[in-house]
This record gives sequence, C-alpha cells and structure tokens, in this order.
Amino acid sequence: MPFLNLFGITRPMLLVETAGSVDETMQLLAERNFLTIVSDVRMPQEDGIRLIRRMRERGYRIPVIIMTADVTVTIEDQSFAAGAYAFLRKPLIAKQFLDALDYAVHYPRTALY
Repeated sequence: MPFLNLFGITRPMLLVETAGSVDETMQLLAERNFLTIVSDVRMPQEDGIRLIRRMRERGYRIPVIIMTADVTVTIEDQSFAAGAYAFLRKPLIAKQFLDALDYAVHYPRTALY
C-alpha cells in the first residue's frame, strides 16, 4: 500500500482531488465518491460554509473539515451550524489535522467539536 508523508508523519495514502471553487467541488461530488472533504472557509465566489450548505441541500452527508486563518466565534459557529465535521485553525497543527482526517474517514458520523 502506498503511504503519504504529510507534515513528516507517514499515513496510508488517500487519493486527493483538488477543486478551486464551490461549483467545482459540487461537480466532483456528482462524478465520484469521497470519504471526506477538506475546505478553507475562504474560496472564490462562495465560501466553505456555503459549500457545506449546498452539499447538505443535495443530500451529501460526507464529513467536511473546515479550516481558516480568519478565526472568529461566528465563523466557527456558522461552520458547525452548517454541518461541519471539524473546524481547524491555521496555521494547521499536523497532529490535529491528521487526527481530524483519520476520524472523518473512520468515524464519519461522529462530529468533532
């Protein structure tokens, strides 16, 4: 099995797709299955919170990990209200990011607060 070295920590490799916008993410979701989504709050046109809302409106229950450098209680509350699985502050701490990713993949129905 291939391994991914991220932040100097080795994990079994997950395939990664990138998208530059909410619309592009929604298109990828329509084309394939994903175990989790990692999104920044700030994105072109729409934000990561809107991405979660659009996903939930279309019935996608995939865990979404939100990250941002623009940390406010309001953004964090809005993220969880929209259905975020986890909320991470930038700069990312490797262990927190990898733990959130591991939990999202293995325990997708248990949100991390």
